[in-house]
Amino acid sequence: MRSILITSFSLKIVVLFSIFFLKNGEISGYHGSEVTKDDVRYEEAALFYSQNATSVIDTEVFTIAYEQYGDRTGHSSQISVWHWLVCLTTYFFNYSIFLRIFNVGFSVLTAYYLYRLAFIIFGKKTAKYALIFYSFNPYFIVFSLYLYKDQFVALLLTQIFYFLLKYLKEGRVKNLGYLIVLLAIFSGLRSGFVLVVMVAIIVLLYFGESSSRSQFSNTVRQIETKWAFLFLTILAVPIYFGTSYFIDNFWLGQRKFEVYVTGRGQSNTSTISNFQIAKLTDFYRIPFAFIFGLLQPINLTASVNSVGGFVGSINLFGIFLASGNVLAFSDRRIRSIGFTWVINSLFLITLISSLGISRHYYFMLPFYVMFLAAFIVRKGNLERLIKASLALGLLIIGYYLLKFS
Repeated sequence: MRSILITSFSLKIVVLFSIFFLKNGEISGYHGSEVTKDDVRYEEAALFYSQNATSVIDTEVFTIAYEQYGDRTGHSSQISVWHWLVCLTTYFFNYSIFLRIFNVGFSVLTAYYLYRLAFIIFGKKTAKYALIFYSFNPYFIVFSLYLYKDQFVALLLTQIFYFLLKYLKEGRVKNLGYLIVLLAIFSGLRSGFVLVVMVAIIVLLYFGESSSRSQFSNTVRQIETKWAFLFLTILAVPIYFGTSYFIDNFWLGQRKFEVYVTGRGQSNTSTISNFQIAKLTDFYRIPFAFIFGLLQPINLTASVNSVGGFVGSINLFGIFLASGNVLAFSDRRIRSIGFTWVINSLFLITLISSLGISRHYYFMLPFYVMFLAAFIVRKGNLERLIKASLALGLLIIGYYLLKFS
């Protein structure tokens, strides 16, 4: 495992500095150089903060740094973990290249915890395949070089579920402590989605692994701790809803919903609208949205004018990821685990809110890499995967031929 992680880190650093020198130090953004792109805005604001802050924590300069780019983060009561992280990192190191190196580190740590999580659920062989797939997929390599917060979110969510399942297996309360700390950090990155994750945790704590009690222990002390955790969670919900913290994010979430769901749902010409779930009568599209989401990123145009567009054109792994996870539903060993259904439910919520914006569900992909690995290790499944992937690939080629002919 160590050699794979070291190789992965080294490869990403080589790619990062190759881009850095080829572009004379101007790496720009994943989807272009416009400051309206989140990753570009983070970098520009961080550089402004590092050059103008009079102390390590300068809230006035922090507010100005983002406000000049149309981001009112400094005016919100929300604790903007990523905004502060990029500012403080650049403040201490002076160069934004270190932000990208940290993000590479987050991607390697995600791979590490994915290995540990897969080992708990499926065993060593699946864990090793998941580690390799996640470490050397071109999409995961390139995306981690840019300053979107989604790689950090992927790391936190993978850690959250790792410590949860480790607690279920070992019964050590300290793992719940780690989980709560990670949830607190996660809430500063995905303030609305953290409530959904809390529900998922409760489901797994009480119902999720009832069919696997031979693997997951259930001591009296564990049961008492579970009820204590449930009580604290229930107590935290009304407090959360009653604060201006939630009010700020409620209106932000409403605006995002209007843009991501309603706006695209009204588009009859967009390819994405064919898979969009914007109302109850669209729920028949769930299987198609599931496949489309796992294919992401995919370039739906004939042009390549950004790094993201290039990655979308070469992301062949997405075909295997989508095909493998569809086939995984036929594998009882994967389908019968409560964790699988919890992840699928979280992914469905993400697809409904953000289908077509691949970085918004990037943080869910490590789990589907794990399910793919769990499917492949079974005898005869690799051949089935190749056949299904070829069929899906032909459908995609047919789509391009029809669209651009």
